[in-house]
Amino acid sequence: MLKRKETISFQAFMDQSYKKKKQTKIYSIGPISPFAFFHMSSPLVHTYVALGIVGGLTIGAVLLEKYLVRNDYIFASNLLSNGLYYGVRIGGIGFIGYAFIRILLML
Repeated sequence: MLKRKETISFQAFMDQSYKKKKQTKIYSIGPISPFAFFHMSSPLVHTYVALGIVGGLTIGAVLLEKYLVRNDYIFASNLLSNGLYYGVRIGGIGFIGYAFIRILLML
């Protein structure tokens, strides 16, 4: 039926066409399309953004470590290497835990 007050014509009242649901067109958007990103749910978008940030930080840390090793800053490079190693491990465990909790909430 109607969700809010609307004025309908007498003809629509007589043939009861106002009761028929309006069918919306569903466009098939492939996963490769850049527009597919806009149709995702908010938590899914946040997950992809967080993964992108973590990936960018990881790539930046690796490039910084490479620079430090080339310029003989061994101690700083070792600290960065250990921080990157344990940070990726903790982040991976955290992401697996987050995905597991999200799956449990969907059931």
